[in-house]
Amino acid sequence: MYEALIYGYISAWSDESFIQGISTAKPKDITVRVNSDGGSVRYGWGMVTRIKECTGKIIMKNDGEANSMAAFSLPYRDWE
Repeated sequence: MYEALIYGYISAWSDESFIQGISTAKPKDITVRVNSDGGSVRYGWGMVTRIKECTGKIIMKNDGEANSMAAFSLPYRDWE
């Protein structure tokens, strides 16, 4: 299973890295690990949209904090 990270501050760079990683790997199933202070709403919604576009099983794991914009990524898929 492919793992993607939402770690640290959500910014243009982290958004692009997250989306490119998923787009390049084209995984069927994915685990998204979150440990973030939050950040830019504009870029955070880009991450959420990419999560919602995945068609396989999506597991969200909170590895510590999911503050501010990072919290919005959590309710969109399955929990483990």
